[in-house]
Amino acid sequence: MDFRPNIIVIFPDQLRRDALSCSGDPNVKTPHIDLLAQSGARFQNASSVHPVCVPARFCLITGQYPHTRMIPTIGWRMSPIERTIAHALNEADYETCYVGKWHLYGGAAKGSIEHRRKIGTTHIPQEYRGGFQRWRGFEFRNDHFDTFYFVDDDLVPTRIEGYQTDGLFDASMRFMESERDRRRPFFLILSVEAPHFPFDAPEEYRKRWEERELLPPPNINLAEAEKLQVQGSKSKHFWDDFRTYYAMIENLDDNVGRLMAFLQNQGLKDDTAIVFYSDHGEMMGSHGLKGKNYAYEESAAVPLIISYLKGGVVPGQVYDSPVSTIDLLPTIRGLAGLDAEESNPGINLLPLISGETKALERQGVLLEGEAKPGGMWRCWKTDQYKYTVHGDELGGKPWQLFDLKNDPYELTNLIDHPDCQRLVRDLHGALRESMLQSGDHYALEPAFGYPGLNMGY
Repeated sequence: MDFRPNIIVIFPDQLRRDALSCSGDPNVKTPHIDLLAQSGARFQNASSVHPVCVPARFCLITGQYPHTRMIPTIGWRMSPIERTIAHALNEADYETCYVGKWHLYGGAAKGSIEHRRKIGTTHIPQEYRGGFQRWRGFEFRNDHFDTFYFVDDDLVPTRIEGYQTDGLFDASMRFMESERDRRRPFFLILSVEAPHFPFDAPEEYRKRWEERELLPPPNINLAEAEKLQVQGSKSKHFWDDFRTYYAMIENLDDNVGRLMAFLQNQGLKDDTAIVFYSDHGEMMGSHGLKGKNYAYEESAAVPLIISYLKGGVVPGQVYDSPVSTIDLLPTIRGLAGLDAEESNPGINLLPLISGETKALERQGVLLEGEAKPGGMWRCWKTDQYKYTVHGDELGGKPWQLFDLKNDPYELTNLIDHPDCQRLVRDLHGALRESMLQSGDHYALEPAFGYPGLNMGY
């Protein structure tokens, strides 16, 4: 590809894959995101490599597995010497810009409101911004109506008047309209906190959802869900949080529509590749759980849409291929016309979605997580099955097997089913091999005739 397109990554936080109308959610309407999917490729089997903010963001930026740096869920600072996608595109003469939540400077979402406000108004030094040349970012805020960001090296933060999502889309469009170097293509990551908790939305969106009837998925026990209180919630009832979650998604969708109209009006639409992706999902009562960092689909499954007609992306295609965060950096490199780097274990998806190849070479993806419920897990996910091991630091054991094509809500664990034992053995072997290839330190107990891994003997 001789022409180098502009590239925009729209990066919402905590958006589960099924919470879009193009993914089949009967409760919400997302016409602008749906249109983006119709104009490009949608992966209906995309997953977060580690479904929690910090490790997922590290993987997006560096293309490396979180376990290679032993990254905890939060409160971790990325080394200034890490090679990132920004460094690669800087070398290709792109102008790189980051807008919004960063969460790779060590801020932890614990403590008082005053502590979190301090984190959200602390300037991030240039050497800790992952190589991005232009900066409209902040560590994190977790308050959608009280957000500040820093413009490049200005030590005085800029306050967003109004709702964070609206303000960050505005900042991105200002950069593209009047603040960039028009002699070069640009690479822009737009990272908004919505629909991350605390669940809150502009009044006009909240009013649309007041008392609206919801059709919950079948893996929500209504009696159990009503006992849940979502972290950071301002609502009295769990279902109000669910409604506000959808209200936030509708606001996000409208902002995607605003952005696409802006690109059209600026004459940029045809020359701009769009990647729409989330760092992780939200359980929102499924399986009696809330939050993220679970291996269940509501937590680990995320939307992935890639749209770039001029670059050969076949519009309207839906793919079952298992992909994850690990594939984003190689794909972005591919969109920019750059070859893969050997150090990146992911796959460039561009040949698949442009029709050059019919299938990916690998059969599955490695996912990881920790601390929920009460230990660490590893997962091997194919186009049909999801196999997960779970345990403490002494070793993970076979835990769950789900047939996602026939049981998408993960209601029947097949791990002990007599007819599935050969399948489980094969999936365990594939998981173990992927761990070996990626240098995973996770302790895996012996199982199905395979020796243990990282067990100390």
